[in-house]
Amino acid sequence: YGDHRDLHKEYRRQRQMCIRDSLYSSRAKEALHYLEPVVEYYKREGTVEAVEPHVLAAECCVKLSSLLGDEDEQKEKFKERCKVELAAALDAATEYTQKDETTQAEILLRCGICLLDGKLFDKAIGVFIQASACAEKLNAHGIAARAKNRVGHALIQMKRPSDAIVAWKDELESLEKFKNNDDVKNESDKALDVKKAAFLKSMCHGNIFAAYAFLGAVDDARVHSNLAITNAKESGDANELKRTLVQQKATWDALNLSLIHISEPTRQEAISYAVFCL
Repeated sequence: YGDHRDLHKEYRRQRQMCIRDSLYSSRAKEALHYLEPVVEYYKREGTVEAVEPHVLAAECCVKLSSLLGDEDEQKEKFKERCKVELAAALDAATEYTQKDETTQAEILLRCGICLLDGKLFDKAIGVFIQASACAEKLNAHGIAARAKNRVGHALIQMKRPSDAIVAWKDELESLEKFKNNDDVKNESDKALDVKKAAFLKSMCHGNIFAAYAFLGAVDDARVHSNLAITNAKESGDANELKRTLVQQKATWDALNLSLIHISEPTRQEAISYAVFCL
């Protein structure tokens, strides 16, 4: 009987992998169809393994919703289904990962990303804040930084650049803690963490630079412009340095900040260009 259950468990795992492949190859409708029996099974079983199929189902719904026009009735149905699946995933995470808070933080982060992709910004921010708090209790500063980064992106989408700057500055604090992580004993691993932190800080300073620039705060923008370049160099990643320089040139050119005569609505609309389209 035990072997029989193990076989079915492996079958469901392989099925989920195929479904994930279908989702990422833009076959979300097919993926959702084949995911249904897996979701139903875990609803009955009620284990931590229920999280993955529920999140996958939510991701399918987000993908399908994004392909439909605002007038399509199915769009709202997919959005509602996404909320239901994520609520089930969060319930399972809360109930079955209380002894493994790292797993809980990662699940919260993934659910928040799904909400963000579905443009449910307020709900996404709440979940990201939970993920960050959970991660910080465990000194999992990398996860906390990722959650704070997404909070900033959600706030930008909500046209709240000043609040986004606060979120990204919080992210910088987590990245600094990540870089100085004393739990990493191996010197080689520490060196890798320092370079990774520099890479992420470069991107974060780039986001702050763009937000300040579009708010018209030129001096603050220049400070973070220089910090983005400095960290890109420290990361040792030539592509990141190139990306940073291209971002900054595009931003300065688009705004022509030497003549700052930009209306507030123009700044607000342009933020997405700088932060998300690079």
